[in-house]
Amino acid sequence: MLAAGTLFVLFTSVPVISARKIFAHKKKLDSKQRTARALAAGLSYFMASSVTATALYPLYVVTNVSPQGARTLGRLGWLKLFALLTALALIAIVVEYVWKTYMNYPRRVSWLAGLSAAFLIGSSCFSASTGSITAAVALWFLGIGIIGVLIEHNISDPEKRETYDWTKLVTTIVGALAIFPWAIYPHIRHSWGGGSPMAVTVYFSQDSRILPGQQTKADTQAAVDLSAER
Repeated sequence: MLAAGTLFVLFTSVPVISARKIFAHKKKLDSKQRTARALAAGLSYFMASSVTATALYPLYVVTNVSPQGARTLGRLGWLKLFALLTALALIAIVVEYVWKTYMNYPRRVSWLAGLSAAFLIGSSCFSASTGSITAAVALWFLGIGIIGVLIEHNISDPEKRETYDWTKLVTTIVGALAIFPWAIYPHIRHSWGGGSPMAVTVYFSQDSRILPGQQTKADTQAAVDLSAER
């Protein structure tokens, strides 16, 4: 329980801290510039979320890669990898461009950043639907970070805080508590305190009513003592 709570805090605090650094600013902007900057920040933040999700790869359990597929990508696999790296390089160029030009060309930046962000989010949703835990974590970071920034924006302003509907905050926390154990926690290795199944071998004694003198392999969510079998 303590490990699950620690992982939840880690997977919620990291995106919120990152989002605050990217979205926060004190510049005086008009409405078009604010929109352009928000979209540029959103694109940058999702790129940062994807990088962070990838950096946490050692924590994940990967179940959809066969040993043969892990050794060789094949021609199609290499083409997909090349296309992915090319797309990421182009989006990195777009990110640098929108940050430099959003004040002078807000409309152009809004379209460019919005379309790039839509492409990234769409690609991540597709990858997550096919079992990619890295894409699922990136989307989790995106949602938690943006929601955290919006909540902070509302409660940090005294005027907005007085009229803020606090049930939205409670609903958000409950929603996060419901999604995390379903979408993220089961895919984290049990050696890191996650909820992935742990492979065990169960040995039965000669006096066992089931499979006497035999053994069987199984998965368990936690280490249990089976020596006291009756």
